[in-house]
Amino acid sequence: MTTTFVTVSFEFTDAHISVVDDGDMIDRFEEKCIKLCEIFDFEYKLDYKRIDCTPHWCFNITFLKSIITYQHYMNVLQAFAQEFQILITAAHEEVYECPI
Repeated sequence: MTTTFVTVSFEFTDAHISVVDDGDMIDRFEEKCIKLCEIFDFEYKLDYKRIDCTPHWCFNITFLKSIITYQHYMNVLQAFAQEFQILITAAHEEVYECPI
């Protein structure tokens, strides 16, 4: 038997944030993401890195893939990205073998 997890990545820069918002966008984004993850039992990770001297944020959300919930979860994450005017930059699956 296998278990599949889906990880969806969002990426944005401080330059984008300063144009779009007054500077507290990351805090609001993380706060809403935490609530979203609690409601849907998602895992999340926020990473900060510098690319070409520009602050760069990468936010990953991971959930258990199920034929019943997959499309609903992807729709929720697309709406979430749309709210913050950021793009989903990647989505990938990881399959794990479960001993019976």
